[in-house]
Amino acid sequence: MIMDTIDSLDRELKKETIKELKTLTNAIKALTEAINNAKKEIN
Repeated sequence: MIMDTIDSLDRELKKETIKELKTLTNAIKALTEAINNAKKEIN
């Protein structure tokens, strides 16, 4: 029973971690795009 609970919590944690990584990746992509656009404006 305890192992089932641990497995369930582990799965939930992995789901949340993956969501957060995707969000972070999207933020990095947006920031990179903004930097590239700013570079174009300067040049």
